[in-house]
Amino acid sequence: MKLGVTEKDVREYLGVPESIKELSEIDIRVYQLLKEMESGGKFSGRVGGSLNSHHLNVGQRRNLWNLMLTDDSGRKVPALHLLPYDQNVEHSGYDANKNPQALSPEYMFELVRAGGISGVVLHPGWIAQFAGSYPDIPVIYKLDGKSDYLDQSKPLMAPMGSIEDAVLYEPSGIGVTQYFGTQREVDDFTRLVPIRDGAKKNGKLFWIWAYPRGENVDEKGGQKAMGAVFAAVTRASSFGADVIKLNMPDTYDPEIAGQYHKTFQDLHIGDKLAATRYCIWASQNSLTVISGGAMKDEESAIIDAVDISLKAGADGFLYGRNIFQRYFDEAVSLMKAIKEKTIAFKLEEIGAYEPKKVYSFATEPEL
Repeated sequence: MKLGVTEKDVREYLGVPESIKELSEIDIRVYQLLKEMESGGKFSGRVGGSLNSHHLNVGQRRNLWNLMLTDDSGRKVPALHLLPYDQNVEHSGYDANKNPQALSPEYMFELVRAGGISGVVLHPGWIAQFAGSYPDIPVIYKLDGKSDYLDQSKPLMAPMGSIEDAVLYEPSGIGVTQYFGTQREVDDFTRLVPIRDGAKKNGKLFWIWAYPRGENVDEKGGQKAMGAVFAAVTRASSFGADVIKLNMPDTYDPEIAGQYHKTFQDLHIGDKLAATRYCIWASQNSLTVISGGAMKDEESAIIDAVDISLKAGADGFLYGRNIFQRYFDEAVSLMKAIKEKTIAFKLEEIGAYEPKKVYSFATEPEL
């Protein structure tokens, strides 16, 4: 076996399907990389500790501080957990049918407050209507949106607000969706550059929902194919995202492997943790938050996904439907369970967050 590892090690760690009779060179190389991302490895500082990123300006660092989870003793913990409600537009409003209370943004604010999580994601109109009544709850201003009634073959988000409007509401961040694989990439880049620059100039964290979409993506294994998620995250980071929202990727599927982008046809990752860790590697110094996707009836499935995400190095979560489609008490209980698991993991792996690392003072300032 090349490079000082055994074939058994690689197969077990990556979860290589039994149908794959011979490992590829990329299997071995990615195995070595992922091992180096584990605690104590050469690249472990790139993952799960990226809240120490020094490229953020002082306004962004203050906003990141506000969004971090707080444990029972009041310590800041390097993790994020927000409740996204931009989905009300993306899914044409029908997500609330399972729990009609969830049509109200007030329900979201009350959930966040009761669950003790980082904040809420809303579109401009509902920030204007409701955020003033909840000054203690940080918000992410989701600047764009799109109905799912439209043709999805060449998707492009539409503006629902502006940088000038966003900064008036003092959000912690400004969010946009960047579709990877769409034929309208030039239009997408053109609209997003001034949003990115305006967010950073005003000290707001620039969030990208990094989503593979469109007919090109559908022909290459689908929206959650690992190669597509990896590429979407890579592009979002290189575009300048401070925080990237991504879906947990699907694992290697021999039945459709021929559809994958040619560079991913020989990467046989059949293990969910390894696949997620590799996609998080693509984020480099951008923070990563994992999407919860459609509601799972069994809470244990959600906690399992949280466990995988944390071990993969994610900085947090944007769980929407899995929270607000539940009634209040059940939703709060689940939020607290996610928060407790996240804090316990991060404290063990990284420890409490130190303000000195946020501002990078060479010596203690005199206050």
